[in-house]
Amino acid sequence: CTPDYTNTRLGLYPLGDSIPCATQGTAYDQTIQIYSPDSVSIMFGGAAVTVHVYSIRIDSISNLPCGLNYGFDRADRTYTTTPTVPLRGCMKISGTTTDPVGEYLLKVSATISTSAASGTFADASTIPGLGSSFKIFFRVKGSSSACAPVDTGAFAPHQTATCKSHDFTNVNMISNPLASFQIIPNPATDQSIVTFTAASNDEYETIITNGIGEVLSHEKMMASAGENEISLATKNLTNGIYFYTIKNGENSMTKKFILSK
Repeated sequence: CTPDYTNTRLGLYPLGDSIPCATQGTAYDQTIQIYSPDSVSIMFGGAAVTVHVYSIRIDSISNLPCGLNYGFDRADRTYTTTPTVPLRGCMKISGTTTDPVGEYLLKVSATISTSAASGTFADASTIPGLGSSFKIFFRVKGSSSACAPVDTGAFAPHQTATCKSHDFTNVNMISNPLASFQIIPNPATDQSIVTFTAASNDEYETIITNGIGEVLSHEKMMASAGENEISLATKNLTNGIYFYTIKNGENSMTKKFILSK
């Protein structure tokens, strides 16, 4: 999937109560945008306190209907922010399910690091200040029926997936060859290079954006099967924080880099 750098909706989008239905026996493909905020407001001692978010890592997702898989634009599933720049990413759910019609409350496990506390949450919906964005109500409908309205009530009837819990390590999408993508060194200088693995001889796009999603550089190149190495184009950039994306028709990956000439 490809992150939408114009997205400004915190957490997940579409929201967990408005993700399109999957239809039994029909291929499903839905991208969910991720916007990791640099800070959240939580209530402490009766007062609102601002807590800075350093990173969020998605560890696993369970109760996804059988036949569906999920994957992320980042192989490490970790979204790191700075005190002023949130990080955007994306998750894709795809596949075909024949599991029963109904609503499935997905359970997201995540590890979070903040200025107040750090730890792993087996249920990310309990994370103070962020939990509501990790409630995902996934619906399955029949081939000739309408999608039932989402029921977000505490006692809503939820279906249980017929297969075991989904763990990211079992998802084929982790084999994205761009997982080897690196910027060396980072923080970057005029001498930094970008290395990545291409599955075959193919045309790739390289895109540099700033923290608010403005495209500063967009180039095309022919990559050879195997390891590739190109210079990081920093000539027209000033010192600061940027995002570098490599993509072709099948794979995409983005990394943050700090330019310090």
